[in-house]
Amino acid sequence: MIRSTLPTVVIIFLLIGLGVFGRSLFNRQPIGSSSAQSAADDGRGGSSQPPQPNSSRPTTPTMEQPVKPMTLPRQTYPPTTNSPADVDFLRLLRQSLVRSDAEPASLASLKSAFHGSGFPQDAFGFVLEIYQPRRRSFKVVSTRADAWGDIENVIRHATAHTRLAEFSLDDPIATRIQIDFILEQPQSVRVKELSQTALDATRFELGVDGLLANDGTKSVYFLPGDAYVHSLLTIKQLLTLVEESFPQPRESVVKLSKFQTASYISTQDRWTSLFRGHPVQNALDIASVRQTALNGSEYLQRTMQEDGRFLYYYDAANDTFEDHQHLTRDVETSAYYNDLRHSGGALLLLLDYMETGQADRLESVKQAHQYLLQHLVRYRTADDQEAAYVYYNRKAKLGGSGIFLYVLSEYRRLSGDTTFAECEQWLVNHLLASIQPSGEFIYYHIHLDSLVTPERNRELFSFFYPGEALCGLIAYYKNSATPIEQQAMRPKIQAALQFLFVERPKLYPEHFAALPSDSWLMIAINDLWDVPELQSDAAKEFVFQDAEKMVSHMYRATDALYPDYRGAFYYNYGDFPYADGARAEGLLAAYQLSLKCQDTDKSQRYLNALLDLAWATLHLSNTPESVYSVPNPELSIGGIRFKHTRQWFRVDTIQHVAGFYLKFLPYLRQLPSHTFPGSNGAEPTLKANPNDAFSE
Repeated sequence: MIRSTLPTVVIIFLLIGLGVFGRSLFNRQPIGSSSAQSAADDGRGGSSQPPQPNSSRPTTPTMEQPVKPMTLPRQTYPPTTNSPADVDFLRLLRQSLVRSDAEPASLASLKSAFHGSGFPQDAFGFVLEIYQPRRRSFKVVSTRADAWGDIENVIRHATAHTRLAEFSLDDPIATRIQIDFILEQPQSVRVKELSQTALDATRFELGVDGLLANDGTKSVYFLPGDAYVHSLLTIKQLLTLVEESFPQPRESVVKLSKFQTASYISTQDRWTSLFRGHPVQNALDIASVRQTALNGSEYLQRTMQEDGRFLYYYDAANDTFEDHQHLTRDVETSAYYNDLRHSGGALLLLLDYMETGQADRLESVKQAHQYLLQHLVRYRTADDQEAAYVYYNRKAKLGGSGIFLYVLSEYRRLSGDTTFAECEQWLVNHLLASIQPSGEFIYYHIHLDSLVTPERNRELFSFFYPGEALCGLIAYYKNSATPIEQQAMRPKIQAALQFLFVERPKLYPEHFAALPSDSWLMIAINDLWDVPELQSDAAKEFVFQDAEKMVSHMYRATDALYPDYRGAFYYNYGDFPYADGARAEGLLAAYQLSLKCQDTDKSQRYLNALLDLAWATLHLSNTPESVYSVPNPELSIGGIRFKHTRQWFRVDTIQHVAGFYLKFLPYLRQLPSHTFPGSNGAEPTLKANPNDAFSE
């Protein structure tokens, strides 16, 4: 079967009551799989003629027997295949497509290369997909013969199709070729039993399981990697794509079967193995960590607007700046922007400067400051101090002023530029004035244009703003405050800490999740530990308790459901992996604090977790190898995505991962490389380095 792909892809079938969609589109009984023949492309994603049964292959058994528990890990990475025969197979395959030559005599060398290669020799089916920027991809599937017969069948139908001429197949950089080997016959599924989180055979794993949909007239293959290609994460997204692949209104049900593949994408003259649609991640190494971080900061600088704003959001799968969380905003006239994430972007450029010494990074930070200065509102506090807050999107967020102060203070420390010194003092006065006698911060000075009273404050509770405010206050205290200023700041900071660690858990217990998320506060406490008069056991224990919870909610090599789960977080075991850069920064702060406290057991445990986490977050990096399917690779490379199968990224998804890497690099450089994830080495140990740039 031949089909050209629009945004279509895999997901899972857990839902059993979606109205018409759940009742009439999908068969809710055991579904027999169908063997799809090659057929003409109808431009809508499926076969235009009925699939014929293949009597040489056994029928799929129904799933009446009880499901069996998963074997962990359920699937390993496909082998790297770049032997001479593998490379010849790519060269000859591309040559056959360029020449539109599918004659058996012409394919003899290709057949010989295939049989000498490391590719599966007994696969159930073969898939060819061709990508080129700003072209609809072109897909051909065959499951009608043996492994070589399917390859030959695919080439014959591809070379006969008019759409092949749309691709510059003689240019291995512009045109990427993907091949998938369907490993076994697709297995029928019960829609009502399949789940994203189950730990048994009913689990449908996005990016690992593919889906065959058939309505008796047409068959559509959603490859495992299509989840990544089309930026899918939820059941609803996949069901929508399945529905859109078939004509409406419908009279017959769509039968579903799932399958797995070994997948490869061409990278110039070689193959790159794919898992979950993403290039298989090699062992962690310092060069990759550093380059990913610097690519991220360079991306923010490269896409910076003239007024000092960063590129806030980009959806690489659809080549759009339309933010999925703010769909009512016009991207041309009223695109959403966020003041806290703006300051986070500037903070990343400062970390880049600390690593590279590139002065232009400081110039970009100054430009970012100038933008936010336009949104400062000055006022006088109740005790007649000159103060100012950041006012943005009709709100004056505590965190917005806190992070701005943080990055201003660090900028002055690193550059020696005192241009913004007066602004720092105004922000300090505002933040101190926001600490009530109880120690609780006022979370919003202004909310939707209204001044927030203490009585209304708890309605607008923010879990994260206090940590961000303390990051700013502590940075100023360490970097710039005079002894008189420190004396005035100290009791206020201590009152805020007392509230956060003693009263807040009592007043707001519903905001404390199994997987902690207050990384800014963890960072603030680590910074605070450099100031002996501000240290407290409660602050230290908060950081370590949250770090222990993070480590206990992380997939490790011994329990990862799939190989790329290792190092990612979860709320409940079985969740889709969450490789989170923000929490990584919090865990790194806990590690740094454990070194300062000379707690060897904790530092060892946190270091091992951080190494896994650094490896996990590399899966989110957009590289020339990984952006094979996107319409605009130039605008995608350097971005750092939010999830394994999501294609969108934002200034903060870049900032948190890249910032974590740049702060972690001094510690990585002290470790032998054989201790990194993927290198099969022993667990590393590391002593505190009091001279690194992050313990000043």
